[in-house]
Amino acid sequence: MYARPPFTADQFALCYRAYAAALLDIQNQPGGPIAAPPTDSTCLMLALRVIEASANGVRDLPGLKRLALANLNVQH
Repeated sequence: MYARPPFTADQFALCYRAYAAALLDIQNQPGGPIAAPPTDSTCLMLALRVIEASANGVRDLPGLKRLALANLNVQH
């Protein structure tokens, strides 16, 4: 176990909000019928990108979401 958790409760909450916002952006993409949910690999990639950006010091929701979605080839 960690003597001190790697993320504070506020950082964890921010990561969750950024992840959820990125998923909503993917699901609400224009140009198609009701979108299928993102694949498991897409969800995992978004989560990893949000965690990595937060670990590297990004502390704003738009920044975390932007980095999570950058160059993402989304497959439904």
